[in-house]
Amino acid sequence: MERIGFGLIGCGGMGLHLAAQAALLDGVSIAAVADPDPERAAQAAAQLGAPSFENHLDLLASPGVDAVIVASPNKLHAPHAIDAARAGKHIFCEKPMAPTVAECDSMIAAAREADVMLMVAQVLRFFSVFQETRRLVESGVIGKPVAMRVTRTSDSRAAFGHGWRSRQADTGGVLLEINAHEIDFMRCICGEAATVFAQARRAAGGAYDYPDTFFVQVGYRDGAIGLLHSGIASPVGEYHMAVQGTSGALVNGGFGGPIRYAAMGEQETVVDASTLEAEEPYHHELRLFVEALRDGREPPIPGREGRAVVEIAEAAYRSANTGEIVQLPLPPA
Repeated sequence: MERIGFGLIGCGGMGLHLAAQAALLDGVSIAAVADPDPERAAQAAAQLGAPSFENHLDLLASPGVDAVIVASPNKLHAPHAIDAARAGKHIFCEKPMAPTVAECDSMIAAAREADVMLMVAQVLRFFSVFQETRRLVESGVIGKPVAMRVTRTSDSRAAFGHGWRSRQADTGGVLLEINAHEIDFMRCICGEAATVFAQARRAAGGAYDYPDTFFVQVGYRDGAIGLLHSGIASPVGEYHMAVQGTSGALVNGGFGGPIRYAAMGEQETVVDASTLEAEEPYHHELRLFVEALRDGREPPIPGREGRAVVEIAEAAYRSANTGEIVQLPLPPA
């Protein structure tokens, strides 16, 4: 597949950015856009130079669409991706994959039956600080990961206080709308999850129907333990990540760094994030999707990895509701 035409389903800010980055790739064009809001669809069409539709099914029938970027509200990821698969289109799906594991399974099955590619856009993996963090851990400089701790807090109540983001059923809650990134990256470092224990609170008033603060403890199959502190109701924002290994430790300060690490008995090394060379992360993930499509190989983040993130979040919600440790894999719904 030399030339690839993308259809954009969902013309919000993220969808527009993804489509613009895709259009920068060699041999790639935006063939059509779709959004139920006619004004937003028209604006996207003008910006991207493509025909617009209000119904995604019309986009899927549009000539020249080989693959789709699914950037619609989270609750629509599954139906939009399944329709795309049935139309024979390859799928690049914005995170989270879907609000529930059952929906993820339906997406994976539809892609498999149609023999189309499905990739989930876990873009945190492609930011330079996190790429370097993963490279250092995988190099063995701190030994085998034993414990990992991530804190991500902000005051995002206004952003989550209206529209579809205010509803758990539509978003998958804080752990998927925000922390799909961190859950995925912790899995990259520590491996597959075996147990989940979580507690949740509403720290402050907000016009959303779900808890805004979580502590999630994950036990991993290889023996590591992880702790995620998530919150969207903290007036003092923080992003911090730490990995303790069998022979050293590493910390990073989030997207802007720095990264600090040391082996036991050695002096600490500091990596200035500004010195790290990196491709624009959204461009990077789309480039890898296109390369996999052209080469006929599995994409770097296939559906099963997006599903694993949703399963951990779903287990955390169950644990927070019951007060019990939840074993993985979850039993079939």
